Amino acid sequence: MSRLHGNVFSYICIACHRERVVTTQDNPSGLCRACYHAHRLYFSPGALFADETIDNFWRRVDKDKACACHEWEERCWIWTGQVNKRAGYGAFAYRDHDKIPHSISAHRFAYQLTHGSIAREIQVLHIPPCITRLCIRHLYAGTHNDNMHDRQQMGRYPSGEEHAQIHHNYKNHLRGEAHAQARHGYSTMLRGEQHPSATFTEEEIRAIRVAYDGGIKIAVIAKQYNRNIDTISLIVHRKTWKHIP
Repeated sequence: MSRLHGNVFSYICIACHRERVVTTQDNPSGLCRACYHAHRLYFSPGALFADETIDNFWRRVDKDKACACHEWEERCWIWTGQVNKRAGYGAFAYRDHDKIPHSISAHRFAYQLTHGSIAREIQVLHIPPCITRLCIRHLYAGTHNDNMHDRQQMGRYPSGEEHAQIHHNYKNHLRGEAHAQARHGYSTMLRGEQHPSATFTEEEIRAIRVAYDGGIKIAVIAKQYNRNIDTISLIVHRKTWKHIP
């Protein structure tokens, strides 16, 4: 950045490489206003990583571990840092040039180190036959449809009835009582206090309705039974426990 005159400075944007003029010398991002705005709104964070951030990332990568999907020369590079327990992919937290914290998938960060920023709707996928979710080496940019195609090709996620049988131990075409029995372990025909989630007895339901019919307010009944007012209201107005006279 060079001074033109007074408090006016010029600099070259590191994204569009055009000369820009500003009235302050402080520009930690190195981007012009237009590129900074586009980068923040339309692209995944991390197109321009600090050297410290990159070093911090590679310290969490193990390149010397054999994998089951490739020969040694083409082995996976395994992420050893934080892992998203739900999805099973690596997670990496860092701060950008403006000290704003970000969290990004480790494999997406690795892809952007080589290829630069990618649009948010673009997914970073593992190239078949790579089956290691913590791998940050065998990557390509694709779409959701590409991801679904790879999953079917690799046989990782069976769908339909096969999925239901493997992951839930029941057939997905079961309906009604058969579904309830197979999926939840009880019959849909169970009612009242016989239902496994029941919190009242039939005797209590009758007592609640007798009290309400006798002029006792719902709030008083709810406090007596240590229940929510809405719950008691549904009972006394026979919105629930309808089979109890």
